[in-house]
Amino acid sequence: MIDLNNEIAFIGAGKVASSLIKSFLKNQLNVTTLISRNINSAKEMAVNFNLKNYSDRIEDIPLSSKIILLTVPDDKIEETANRIASGAASLDDKLFVHLSGTYNSLLLFKLKERGALTASFHIMFTFPSKRAVDFGGCYAAIESDDEEALKILFQLAEKINLKSFSLNKEEKIFYHLTGVAASNFLSAILFEAEKAAQQANIKGKDFYNIVEPIILGTLQNIKKEGAAASVSGPIDRGDLKTVEFHIDALKKNISCGGKRDKILLLNYISNSLILLDAVKEKKGTLSTEHEKIKLQLISSLIEITTILAQ
Repeated sequence: MIDLNNEIAFIGAGKVASSLIKSFLKNQLNVTTLISRNINSAKEMAVNFNLKNYSDRIEDIPLSSKIILLTVPDDKIEETANRIASGAASLDDKLFVHLSGTYNSLLLFKLKERGALTASFHIMFTFPSKRAVDFGGCYAAIESDDEEALKILFQLAEKINLKSFSLNKEEKIFYHLTGVAASNFLSAILFEAEKAAQQANIKGKDFYNIVEPIILGTLQNIKKEGAAASVSGPIDRGDLKTVEFHIDALKKNISCGGKRDKILLLNYISNSLILLDAVKEKKGTLSTEHEKIKLQLISSLIEITTILAQ
């Protein structure tokens, strides 16, 4: 019988492992072992958290470890799982969990064949470095075919102050796309906004001081009303002249050798088309002005795609 009183082992001494181990220990979970291909990384993190065992050999995971978390890079999960499955040790009454946001628990299939419980567990949060961060209050997506695994991981999430929900295997990739769009793409959009601001001679902290209120205001509106209902600006108004003015300004910079403006224009067009979809959802239909904007955007998209292909 597996429960949260059992010994826990980690395979992988990276960014996610650091934050998880700190949280596990803070909440009196019995983390005893850390395995990493890099023995120095394993030693450094194990010493930092006062763990009993560390090694660069998967074979050194103690038989007493019942819950094993694979905090290795995504492209190493299946390889690591297969190495464990090829060993002689019994895997009955063990739970293996990987932390990838993209992939489901099928990567652990060989372990499941050997009798282990398998699952994926992903926290919707960013882990930018090995410096442990507090992710309490965030959401965790849990995916598994095993009812016992789900029960244990829901208990684990509650223990480390996470709000949890379950996904099926097919839903997992779309869950991850949600995080990429909400976090990574937001960074990309703000990077582009920063580059546009530089052409208005707005730089450094001035940029963030100027845009922070509108960013936070937009997020508050979205949280309250939803994304579509919170759309504002020239696309929402059906302001074709402003959209044309924006596009012409970017095209002018491109003709003057502004290579980055090709990407900015492409992003402007694609995001504007998405905004039109949001406007349609918000209003129920697109006006004649909105349809004209759509035609202008598609025409500009064809043009910029041709330029980028050259």
